[in-house]
Order: sequence, then structure tokens, then C-alpha cells
Amino acid sequence: MTADLKPNQRLLLLTLMARGGSAVNRDLGGIVKLEAADRKALVSQGLLIQGPRLPRGSFELELTDGGWSAARKDFSAPAPSPSSAAAKTLYAVLARLGTYMEAQKLSAAHVFGGVASATSDVRPAAQAVEDAYRSLVTRPQGWVRLSALRKALPGFDRASVDAALLALLRARRISIEPVVDQKTLTEDDRAASLLVGAAPAHHFAFLD
Repeated sequence: MTADLKPNQRLLLLTLMARGGSAVNRDLGGIVKLEAADRKALVSQGLLIQGPRLPRGSFELELTDGGWSAARKDFSAPAPSPSSAAAKTLYAVLARLGTYMEAQKLSAAHVFGGVASATSDVRPAAQAVEDAYRSLVTRPQGWVRLSALRKALPGFDRASVDAALLALLRARRISIEPVVDQKTLTEDDRAASLLVGAAPAHHFAFLD
């Protein structure tokens, strides 16, 4: 997917990721130049959502789950060709950051989209995740879909739940993995997924 995008399209996805997943288009003009056709192509590919018109003809651009995934894949992709020295440096930094994130099992949304959750106490959300799991699981250490978990926690935003799951993963209290049979996934399952390493995970289980 990443290799099929133009350099300015790749840069836009990375810029939006760095800004937490969304930004008003007028705030991006000095960073990346994107023609309307390039923007519409990203929307049609399901990587970007364009919001309604705001005052002064501006609008908000937001990464979809696919957009987050595409931007994350750029961490292990070569720099666009031809590339400036600045672009080569950027992709060298992204490669090192990607390696660190994989080693720490950190998702892009956790690093870039959940700053508040990442720096706050995740214990309330972690306890809520465990309580919801115990109420949903049908057997000890059984698997529970993330889609079911999110529906069971309407009082917690997505970033808080993601931060709690990643904290539990780092503490080796849960296993969180992709569903092996991808044909069984619903749209809700895909939308609820959490990027762990380079792959979206769809279900989890407590190990204790």
C-alpha cells in the first residue's frame, strides 16, 4: 500500500499521525503540499476522512484505521525516490523508532494518538478491562474479541482502553493477537483492532 502512494501522500499520512491522527487542512499547508486529487485518492482508498467545511473554506482531515496502518508501515519502508537529505534522515529515524516500538509492543496510536493516556495513570482503565473480560469470557483464559470489550466499556475512550491493554501486555498479564481465521472478522472486529507491532490484533486473553 505504502509503495503505491505518492511521496506527498505518504508525508501527509505521517504528518497526521504525528499530530495525533487529525488536523485542519490550513495548518498543514506549510508542511506538505497536497493537490485536491491526491487528497481525494486517499479518501477513496479508505486512508483518510475529510470532514465538513469549516469557516474560511477549511476542513478537518482524519486518519482512518487504514491510514494509521499505512503510516505505520512507512516506518519500515525506504524513503521515496528521489529523496532529499532531510527525507533520508526522516526515514532513518522512522526505521529506528519502528524497531523500538516493535520491541516494546507499542502501537502507533499509543505513541502518537494517546499522549494523555500514555502519561496518565492507566489503573482505572486496566481494572475496567479486566472486569469486562471476566464478565465476557466463557472459559478460563479464553479469548475475547476487542470489539466486545469496547462495547462493554462505553465510559472509557479508545485511547484509554488501548493504553490499558498495552500496559497489561507489557506486564505479561494478557496475550493479544490477530484472529487466525480472518474470514470470521466482522467490520466491528476490524474497526476495534489494536495495532501491536506491525499487525492488527483482534482478541485478547488474560493469562492469570
